[in-house]
Amino acid sequence: MKIISMGNSFSQDAQRWLKKLAEQNGIDLDCVNLFIGGCSLETHRNNTAGNKADYDFEPNGEGSMGKISVNDALSRDKYDIITLQQASGLSGRPQSYLPYFADIAAFAREKQPQAKLYFHQT
Repeated sequence: MKIISMGNSFSQDAQRWLKKLAEQNGIDLDCVNLFIGGCSLETHRNNTAGNKADYDFEPNGEGSMGKISVNDALSRDKYDIITLQQASGLSGRPQSYLPYFADIAAFAREKQPQAKLYFHQT
């Protein structure tokens, strides 16, 4: 299974532990985190729309392999799951999700129509 996350330090931490937990349970799992510290859905949406290579590409949450755009990351491989995450300081504010979440989800579905989308709660 392959998972990619558009997030921040919370998705970074989750990816690091998820890979290790999967291995201990005999599950073949590859994870990629697209990291910007404290990143909000608004910034994710603006970055996808502008094709900005502002993300650290972090395989399995274990350090960056350089900067990348979401478009380039989604073009590199086929993923089973895509997770999206709001910045923790905005996570309790429903108005902070609109219209950003829908825009990012549409972008992700266009690039990876087979992938399931999940929301990473903080």
